[in-house]
Amino acid sequence: MSKHGIVILQDKEQKCEEIKRAFDSAEEFEVLGTACDGEEGVALVLKTGAEYCVTDLILSNLDGLGVLDRLVKAGIDTKIVVYSALNRDEVIETCIAKGAAFYITKPCSPE
Repeated sequence: MSKHGIVILQDKEQKCEEIKRAFDSAEEFEVLGTACDGEEGVALVLKTGAEYCVTDLILSNLDGLGVLDRLVKAGIDTKIVVYSALNRDEVIETCIAKGAAFYITKPCSPE
């Protein structure tokens, strides 16, 4: 069975590691990289061709909305999942309108 490649973008290294551990324990995913910086994250997704990108909205240098814009503009097939503590309808609607496949609010259990 081939694994789904995933890149994780979160504002804190500790959160990146927590999410990475959760995906590492799932047989169907392979974490291709993590970043706390949106610019680095976009480059990582483009370089690896990840099938999924899990991103926070609050990131260094380029926020999650900027990440969405750049990845959508690049025309790649990466499914973008926003994972954020911001739980306001207008924020969620904006992310979906910009191309996010899913929006998950923190905290969320790996199960």
